Amino acid sequence: MAITIKEMFKNKIPKDDMDLVTVSDEIWKLGTIEEIKEKLSPELFTVHVGMNVIGNHQSDGWWSILDYQQHLIPYIPQVLDELGLHEIKIAFQKVTSLVPDSDEHEKEVEELDNLSDAFWGLSAPDRGWESVLNYAKENYDK
Repeated sequence: MAITIKEMFKNKIPKDDMDLVTVSDEIWKLGTIEEIKEKLSPELFTVHVGMNVIGNHQSDGWWSILDYQQHLIPYIPQVLDELGLHEIKIAFQKVTSLVPDSDEHEKEVEELDNLSDAFWGLSAPDRGWESVLNYAKENYDK
């Protein structure tokens, strides 16, 4: 039986980024991203990937994700769709379709960072965690 949002958050709807970070740390103890995907409900997996993408973006931008979190890359487009972040998904897919380290690639990553800042910057609603928190609340009982 897959672990659900409700179970992982111990029957408490996550209210802020500290709730998310605590759970993300616990989830990473379950293994590789592929093992984690098998053990979590689809909704909790979306929350987990979303938390990590937003957290890494807030720390070091998309370059950090592209360089150091490559294991997340295959899951990012679907997660962005699930979170209702279609513009970011399109920009992300454009970046991943370009030749790395080209001038166009660098320009598109900068545009992706700027677009993402509107949703995930510390001045965004819920300090940038609104999309993941809302998704977790909406899917809490699944």
